[in-house]
Parts: sequence; C-alpha cells; structure tokens
Amino acid sequence: MNETPLLGQIIRILDDHRLVANRGSADGWAKGDLLVVFEEGDEILDPQTGQSLGKLELVKAEMEAVHVQEHMSILMARLPHLAEQPHTVMSALLTHAPSGGTLPGVLPTERGPLPIQRDQISGRPSVNPISIGDSVRKI
Repeated sequence: MNETPLLGQIIRILDDHRLVANRGSADGWAKGDLLVVFEEGDEILDPQTGQSLGKLELVKAEMEAVHVQEHMSILMARLPHLAEQPHTVMSALLTHAPSGGTLPGVLPTERGPLPIQRDQISGRPSVNPISIGDSVRKI
C-alpha cells in the first residue's frame, strides 16, 4: 500500500535559521528527522500515457527537526554532508585524491552537467522565499 506522506505547514518563522511546523511527535515526527519545505509547481504529465504524475515539488530548503513537541516542531536548515563542506579533512582528502577527487566508497562532492537534449530543457522554475503556510514533509 502506497502511503501518502503527512504534510505539515510552516506556522512561524522564528529567525533566518529556525522555523516552526505544525507537526510533532503525535504525528510521528522525531528529533533528527529530515524534512523539506516546498511549494507546488506545475502539474507533470506522463509523456507516454498523458496521465498526471502530480505536481512538481519546488524545494525551498532541506531542514532537520531539532526540537519536537507533541503538536509542533522547530526546524533548522540541514547541515551539509561532511564531504560537501569546504575546509574539512574529508574535502581535503577528496581534493588531493589521486583518482581525480574521489575515494573508494565516497561519492564525488561536485555534480557535473548531464548529457541532455538541449532543445528539451524546460527551464528551472522560480521558487519564492520561505513563507508562513508553506508545505513541509519528511524525506
């Protein structure tokens, strides 16, 4: 059975680092949960069947639940993975790795362009700043 994720909403902006969502432990949220704040974009249709696949989620931020109460949670911006942070031991190892920035078992830190059909680029949709009422869900 395919379960629909429980959506919450941003109900308060405490400062430019912390948000409050209207979901908590009673909704299955826990400290350390990873979440996304997003807005809905255009409806996407399957090119073969023409059926709706739903609306594209335009992610505004990846967040972590840092304090969870029964019916609300405080969220903070997710810290980047160690290998993504500049000036760390891991980034130094990757920079000086003989295999061109990769170590066995470690994903590369940079993402290059894809070999795509240029005439099929639809363009990146614009995303508004985080606002009270934005949707939030666990990832």
